[in-house]
Amino acid sequence: MLDIKTQVSPTQMQTHKRTSINIIMMLLVAVALAMLANMIIGPTLKNDLRTTGLSGLPVNGGYADPLLKQSVWQTLVSFQKAAGCGDVTSISISVQQEPSPQGVWIENWAVNQCNAMQTYRIRFAPDPSGGTAFAIGK
Repeated sequence: MLDIKTQVSPTQMQTHKRTSINIIMMLLVAVALAMLANMIIGPTLKNDLRTTGLSGLPVNGGYADPLLKQSVWQTLVSFQKAAGCGDVTSISISVQQEPSPQGVWIENWAVNQCNAMQTYRIRFAPDPSGGTAFAIGK
């Protein structure tokens, strides 16, 4: 049996203690910053959700990426607010037409707007700038 003993100098022990204390302090600062951010941003997010109805974001489904879906959703909500309805909730998203060879596809977005169900036909198409354009219809 091999018996190896390691000596740790007082200087090395102090270094380990300081490192441990520094790590604990950084974790405490991170937690405090997260709590502060929640106190500052939390009410803003809650107010944003209240102004867009029960659902601040569209439901899952379809082929659009999250950023594109958010753009479509904000446009729908803005349109409804302009029409006098601030209570818009996403119900479902389904693909009506699969992407064509040109990259065009159509999705049906069902929403509850001020207690009335409505389905919007969203047409997605490649944009010359490299993005994706959308058109909202009924």
